[in-house]
Amino acid sequence: MFFPDFSTVKPYAPLPKLPVPDPRTTLKHFLEFAKPLQTKNEYEETESIVNNFVEKELPTLQKLLEQRASKLNNWLTPWWLNVAYLEARTPLPIITSPGLMFPLFPSSGKDTQIDHAAKITQAAIDFYLKIM
Repeated sequence: MFFPDFSTVKPYAPLPKLPVPDPRTTLKHFLEFAKPLQTKNEYEETESIVNNFVEKELPTLQKLLEQRASKLNNWLTPWWLNVAYLEARTPLPIITSPGLMFPLFPSSGKDTQIDHAAKITQAAIDFYLKIM
């Protein structure tokens, strides 16, 4: 991390290391999502490319990632900071800080909090249904 002696970092020291994901699971999901978007021939080509990648390139890349993970508590953070924040030439708040905006609700106790939670949940479900 950038500030290893900074007081807010100390509570995170006992956290477990970020695990290295199983790339086969990721590739399986990729193929599942690609299938409805492609013709039969396109999907077969995509599947062939993925299978070729799994056989020829994945073992080496996975080994390198596991070596990196053995040296760092979080193998992803340095890459994420560089790619998402330092190298990107896009507007950072819009691209890297997704959030929800809500109108100002009058707040007066527990019932209002429950109402707000229900509205947030409904908005999240509506958003999910729009993108799926």
